[in-house]
Amino acid sequence: HPTLQEWWEDDTVELFIDEDRSGGDHKLNYNAFAYHVGIDGADVDLTDNGDFSPLVFKHVNMKMTNKGNVYTWEMAVDIYNDKFQDESKDNKPVTLKEGKVMGYAIAYCDNDFGGRESFIGSLKLPKDEDLAWQTADVFGALKLVK
Repeated sequence: HPTLQEWWEDDTVELFIDEDRSGGDHKLNYNAFAYHVGIDGADVDLTDNGDFSPLVFKHVNMKMTNKGNVYTWEMAVDIYNDKFQDESKDNKPVTLKEGKVMGYAIAYCDNDFGGRESFIGSLKLPKDEDLAWQTADVFGALKLVK
C-alpha cells in the first residue's frame, strides 16, 4: 500500500467483519468493516466521508511468516461496532464474549504480475455478485467459543 492507490490489487488478505451481524450496506460507513491487510501489515478500508478515500487503521495486528513458498498470516483484530467514527479518539473496541455471533468472511487476493490474478475466499459468490466489499448481507457467521 505504499501510495494507497489500488490497495485492493496488492497481495492482500481481505477480512470482513460485521460486529452485530446486522447485515446491510457498509460501503461508505461502518455498519461492517472490510479490512485489506497488506504484506506490510497496514489495514485499509474506505472512510465514511463518501469519496472512496482509503483510511489506514490500526485495528489489525498481523504477523506473516514463510517456510519456502508457504506463507502463514496470523492476525489479532480489535472489533468495533457501527458507532465507529473516523476522527474520534473515543472509539473503543467492543468486549468479546463466548457465544457472540458476528458476520464474517475472509479472502486472499494474489498479485504476482501487477494485478489481481486470484481471489480465494470463504464465500462462493458468482462473479457478478462479488459484493462483500459493499454489503454484509453476503457474510457468513462466526460464533465465538472457548
